[in-house]
Amino acid sequence: MTLILAMTRPKHIHILIVNPFFPPWAPGGAEHSLEQLCNRFFHQGWGVKVIAVSLDGRAGEEARDGYVVHWVPATDRVPPGQDIPDIPYLRSTRYLNDVWSAFKKFPRKPNVLIANNAQSNIAAANLAGKSGIPAIAIVRDTQMLCEPGTCMDNTPTSKARPCSGYFGSGWCNIRFHRVRGERGLRPWPAWFVEGMRLHRRRLSLRHAVRQFSTLVTISDSLRLLIRKILPAYPEERITTIRNLPTIVPSVTPEEVRAFLTSRGLVKGKYFLFAGRKTYGKGADLAVHAIRIVREHETDLRLILAGRGNVEGRNMVGVVDEPSVSQSMLMALLGKAIALLIPGRWQEGLHRTMIDALRLGVPIICSQSGAPPVEGVIDGRNGYVVPCNDPAALAKVMMDIAGWGQARRNVSRRQAQVLFQERFSNGVIMKQWERVLDLVIQPKETKHGLA
Repeated sequence: MTLILAMTRPKHIHILIVNPFFPPWAPGGAEHSLEQLCNRFFHQGWGVKVIAVSLDGRAGEEARDGYVVHWVPATDRVPPGQDIPDIPYLRSTRYLNDVWSAFKKFPRKPNVLIANNAQSNIAAANLAGKSGIPAIAIVRDTQMLCEPGTCMDNTPTSKARPCSGYFGSGWCNIRFHRVRGERGLRPWPAWFVEGMRLHRRRLSLRHAVRQFSTLVTISDSLRLLIRKILPAYPEERITTIRNLPTIVPSVTPEEVRAFLTSRGLVKGKYFLFAGRKTYGKGADLAVHAIRIVREHETDLRLILAGRGNVEGRNMVGVVDEPSVSQSMLMALLGKAIALLIPGRWQEGLHRTMIDALRLGVPIICSQSGAPPVEGVIDGRNGYVVPCNDPAALAKVMMDIAGWGQARRNVSRRQAQVLFQERFSNGVIMKQWERVLDLVIQPKETKHGLA
């Protein structure tokens, strides 16, 4: 049977990826991760096309680095970046029809469809059902589990239990707003109704996911959570393929030196927080911890690299950077004392964590989400601290700041071994090739010639 599959496997793989957004519109890491994946697929010799939504009215196709982006124009007009509001068009029947209409015009049909995240699951499932093409869903976040996600905050993955039902989701959404600083009883009914609406969407996403040939989760922690809510979905059809490292052009040492000098940073004397400055990602915990650290070590600093606002971002010792290029971020990461991931939510996989492993930079993370499962071995290449505990975070920050060169070298080697085992290009692409082999059914097999 193995020989027959090898003989009948298509010589060329053509992949169509459905994703609402694509850079320059990138609300989060899913879009940047997809950009890296498309590039690697191309270098693997596979044909790649992405159906994305343009928010400036453009239509048609755009050639990127070896692959093609087909833009479907939306009625909404939103500037590029990450501050993208909820767009009703993406949840409308019109969006589904626009994706189908675009697909029908393609001169060459793909072997396989890929939904890049939860936002594209319904559109991709609809497209797969109409076309008969096998489809893969990439699970990158917890939207299918619970979109507000407050029910799982500050909890290790093994103990996390998403809320259930309309009432559970409504109450979870109320807590979501309360923990983010919104007060008063007046908006509670609106929040509760919004939560019930989100539960209805959650049910739609789960229904769509059950129609996919295979689910690919980006971490084992997400795989565990998916098994909890979809116990009937065949376990052998769920696999983990982690994100790829970030490959971007390098900045010069002079540019890095100028950046650090202009912000009063001493080389090697700062911690880095990379990501949106939200409650879920624990940006406030990083600020609180550096305040404690600086009571003992006044030369230590914190860089907050990412969009959003957090209380204390303007205090002495904190450098707030709302916009940093990926190239500069990689350069800053390489010189940091450690990367901080003090998140409260069940993050699917922290992209910058992968690059920290590649560069051998120590990582400090909370017990929540994927980092302690995927990339941090406590006490070896960093530390895992209790959730929502800035004092514990500050303690290990001071510990790592005091590491000598020999200790840092050991940590670097252990981090880079972990990177090679889980996140290197060769490992990831072999996993994708194996999944595509299983999903794509050769024409000869379909016609019974195998």
